[in-house]
Amino acid sequence: IEDEVIIGASATIVAGVKLSHRCVIGAGAVVTRDIPNEEVWAGNPAKFMMKRSEYEEKRDSHGS
Repeated sequence: IEDEVIIGASATIVAGVKLSHRCVIGAGAVVTRDIPNEEVWAGNPAKFMMKRSEYEEKRDSHGS
């Protein structure tokens, strides 16, 4: 697990999987493969959802 990774509650990370810099794993996700830098993955099995910049934009706009 690299720096600034976010892992949601109850996520399952399979042994040997690499979580790259600033990636986000959704709550309840089952991660079975390496996750690239700055990507958001969720689901079972986990799938690419969006880039982290888009995730942060959506998160910030819902807070106002």
